[in-house]
Amino acid sequence: MTVDYCTMLTEIVGNEGVGMQDYIMITFTKLKFLTLRELPRLESFCSENFTFKFPCLEKVTVYQCPKLKIFSEGDLNTPLLQRVSIENEDKYHWEGDLNTTIQRMYMEEVGFVGLQSLMLSEFPKFMETWHIKNPQELLDFRQLEVLEIYNCSNFRYLLTHSMVMGLVQLLQLIVKNCGTMEQVIMGGAKNKMELPHLWLINLESCIDLTSFYVGSHSLELPRLSDFIVKDCPKMVTCAASASLEEHNQGESQYLLSSKVETPNLEFLSLSSNNIQGILDNSIPEISSCVQNLRKLCLEGCGNLKYLLTSSMVKTFEPLNWLEIRDCNMMKEVILAEESTDEEKMCKIFFPNLEFLLLQDLPKLTRFCSGNYLELPCLWKLKISKCPVLKTFISSFIFGDMIASFENVKNTCTHSLFDAKVAFPKLERLVIEHVKSLNKIWNDQLEVDSFCQLTLVSVVSCEKLMNIFPFSMVETLQRLGNLQIWNCDSLEEIHESQEPGVSQSQAQKATPLPLLEMVTCLEDEVKDGIVFSQLKYLQLCGLPRLSSFCSIKCKFEFPFLEEVILMDCPSMQTFSMDEIRTPKLQKVKLTRDEDEGFWDGNLNSTIQLQFIQKVCINSKYCLRFTSFEFYLFLFSFYYTNLHLESSK
Repeated sequence: MTVDYCTMLTEIVGNEGVGMQDYIMITFTKLKFLTLRELPRLESFCSENFTFKFPCLEKVTVYQCPKLKIFSEGDLNTPLLQRVSIENEDKYHWEGDLNTTIQRMYMEEVGFVGLQSLMLSEFPKFMETWHIKNPQELLDFRQLEVLEIYNCSNFRYLLTHSMVMGLVQLLQLIVKNCGTMEQVIMGGAKNKMELPHLWLINLESCIDLTSFYVGSHSLELPRLSDFIVKDCPKMVTCAASASLEEHNQGESQYLLSSKVETPNLEFLSLSSNNIQGILDNSIPEISSCVQNLRKLCLEGCGNLKYLLTSSMVKTFEPLNWLEIRDCNMMKEVILAEESTDEEKMCKIFFPNLEFLLLQDLPKLTRFCSGNYLELPCLWKLKISKCPVLKTFISSFIFGDMIASFENVKNTCTHSLFDAKVAFPKLERLVIEHVKSLNKIWNDQLEVDSFCQLTLVSVVSCEKLMNIFPFSMVETLQRLGNLQIWNCDSLEEIHESQEPGVSQSQAQKATPLPLLEMVTCLEDEVKDGIVFSQLKYLQLCGLPRLSSFCSIKCKFEFPFLEEVILMDCPSMQTFSMDEIRTPKLQKVKLTRDEDEGFWDGNLNSTIQLQFIQKVCINSKYCLRFTSFEFYLFLFSFYYTNLHLESSK
């Protein structure tokens, strides 16, 4: 019997409801060899008062079972057994019987010999002497690969210089919920230190932690791949020269400095800490610390006002995943540096970025400043809860700061995306709770940008007046899912008024009672519009929406399968002209509804539902005066007559 690498196992034979008063004898008639290997939580073979007989047992091997206190609580018979082996045949123990031998091995802490994975918090006695005795005398640091410590309340640091020099095989270092720990490694006055194989550092919920390493010499982490810091509010840097008091007086609060070398860092996650920046750009060689960074996640970094400067962008070219959440002070992701060299701000280029998330950034006004932003590999972009964001890239930088604030305020409406951005591979776009957003797309866009969109989701954008400009109709040939939720001011996807004319002025010039539309197309469009891939359409919580299109134009949706129309009280009809939806069989009024409604075609179905809402549902009837009700009847009659004549 061999039992190994079972990290949660506490005993081999358990008690399945046998009463304590019952006499139980268990005989392993033929068992000759028993091996218990690398079982960090094993405390006994059996914790019950059972009698065990092993008439043929000749060899027992116990290796790296540091919690094994006794073999069995009951009587034990092993007539042929003469020793208990540990690491190899040359090392063994024997104290006359198996139980006494196991007890002696536990007292001498033999189970720690050769240990490759140590969860220090599970051994309170070992922790008590960790900094008093030299743990290397008992634990062979040269074989240790994983070191974890949890729920420690009496350590100011974990490792010393001599300990680090012995951890030549350490792969993972995890420290969690250690409230008094100020640094993980306390360096000495000797030469630089190195952890040659360490690939993971995970620091979590250490409220007094200020740095990972403190010492006068550098720390080399040549294979560090993943660096995670979570809920360490005082954490300001990875490596510092002195204590917290001296550090606050003299050193900058950058996470990575010249004192730590991480040339192969690929994943960096920072959450709820006190850093003011990732890199100190004043040190040229510091860029080597992130030359291979692939994924960067920031959350709750309250002191960060920006992520990068414009001159640092090239250093982060390998980056393909960027998440920024809950950074209350961040005004822009990339800060424009004042320079006479205008070429530095001409183009911002992230050649490998595939995923970008901007969420809970209350002061974010733009992603960057510059003349052009290119993200050639970006496939998903999500912007959520950025209430003052109006544009993704702005040209209003140092050389343009001539106009006053009022002049800037009164300029034409900003759009989130314009010709200064290039997103040729963007497939999924999600925009949520961006309260200041007036327009998503400008009429003029970069060629081939947004042509791969398959999903567009717009939720709770209160000031949004339209969705798509008419110029994007040909661009949306791959769009398969369109979701628009809770946009109270939404009137159209394409601006119908002339440039420079406000929406209120346009409404005064051409009154449109109850006619607020999602898509408004030009009169000269005669051949119709085809949404060749659209399968799912959700229009929910849009109180001013009355139709998908208010201009006579044919629409074709060859693959449209699902339409959800919910809380759109003014929706009178889908289109003012013929519409073809060969695969659509119903319109749902809720997401969970199965049956839905259908009246032969999409236009008739929506018209029927609108009549029912007005004439049956009292909460809508109360909104109509007599004049408005007759106006509605006339509008409905005219629409149907117009559709019949066009057929």
